[in-house]
Amino acid sequence: MKDDAPKGKRRLRDRKKERTREEILAVAEKFYSEKAKDEVLLEDIAEAAFVSRTTIYNYFKNKDDVFFAVGNKVVKELNEDIAANLPVRLSGKEQVLFLCAKTFKDGIDNPIVLKITRATFEHIRSINTWPESIIALIIDRIGQSGLDRLTEDLSPLDDSEFEKHFEEPGFIEFFVQFLRNSQFWLKAIRKGKKDKTIRNDLEDAIIVQYVTMLMNGLLSEMELRRTVSNRIGIKMGLNRELMTDNTLNLIARFLNQNA
Repeated sequence: MKDDAPKGKRRLRDRKKERTREEILAVAEKFYSEKAKDEVLLEDIAEAAFVSRTTIYNYFKNKDDVFFAVGNKVVKELNEDIAANLPVRLSGKEQVLFLCAKTFKDGIDNPIVLKITRATFEHIRSINTWPESIIALIIDRIGQSGLDRLTEDLSPLDDSEFEKHFEEPGFIEFFVQFLRNSQFWLKAIRKGKKDKTIRNDLEDAIIVQYVTMLMNGLLSEMELRRTVSNRIGIKMGLNRELMTDNTLNLIARFLNQNA
């Protein structure tokens, strides 16, 4: 009995800490959904979460660490949603178009998705590197087999001990979630090439890059028109369904075309 009490107290303390962290992230996600990344202040997050700024530093190193923890949460949830709803019976090409349509819907319904994507590449540029270099860094620190283990399924990353291997463990954990997301696309494209529904002979990664570029361009255009419309108070013509259908048709043609 004497040993059980301290363990019970530790478990209770750990649950309280985890709950506080979750509350901070929930508040931060709301702020980042409504504002640009640089406009969000830790003081605002602390006040809305009913904690002190010092308390936030007990859980996160800095504001970037908070942002990437939010990004990790959002992309993790997207990945879980895809895993639960991607129809395995579809052809490879149909799976790619399913992923495209879902990305459009997620980007429109939840603007933070596009903001996270933009901020990620801005951060990568700010540290003078490239996504390929980050992948190479991960492989250098934990090996190719270690990276494969992290991306092959959606297992929790809590025990990955990124802080032992990387200067920005929060960003690396978030980046792994992005890599996991890319696996859905790569698997769909490889399936399409195997079942002959995708005839484009470009490298799989290049096809993913092109397709996601088109999607993000459409989402950016929709966001721009919506922002301008709100500022000038005049409703601009924006047929989302037509724009989405046209982009999906363009992607379908790209998948069918020999490079």
